Amino acid sequence: MSDKETTSNHPVGNTLDESAPENRTVSGQFQKGRSGNPGGRPKAEGEVRELAQKHGPDAIKRLAQLMNSRNERVAVAACGVILDRAYGRAPQAVQLDGDLAFRGSGLLAALAALNEEKAG
Repeated sequence: MSDKETTSNHPVGNTLDESAPENRTVSGQFQKGRSGNPGGRPKAEGEVRELAQKHGPDAIKRLAQLMNSRNERVAVAACGVILDRAYGRAPQAVQLDGDLAFRGSGLLAALAALNEEKAG
C-alpha cells in the first residue's frame, strides 16, 4: 500500500494514511456507522460505579448528619454537596469579550494573547 491509497473498506473517495485508524475518514471524522469506541466502556469503570452506588445511601445519611456539625465549614460543605446532588450545580456566569468569529488555531492564538495581556 502506498502512503495514500483508497481502500475498499473505506467510503468511496476517502484516502487514508496507513497510520490513521480505519474507522476515520481523511478529515479525521468517524465514518458513518463505525464506532469510535468499539470496545465500549472499560468493565472496571462500571464495577467501581456499582460499588460506589451501594454506598450512596450511607454517604447521604452521613452528609445529612454533618449538616448539623458545630463546625460551620463542615456544615456548609455538607449542605453544598447535598444540594449539588439534589438539584445540580448552580450555573456559572461566563463573560466573553472580543471577536468570536475565529475558529481552530485562531482560538489558541487568542487565548495566548489574553494570557500575555493579563501577565503584562
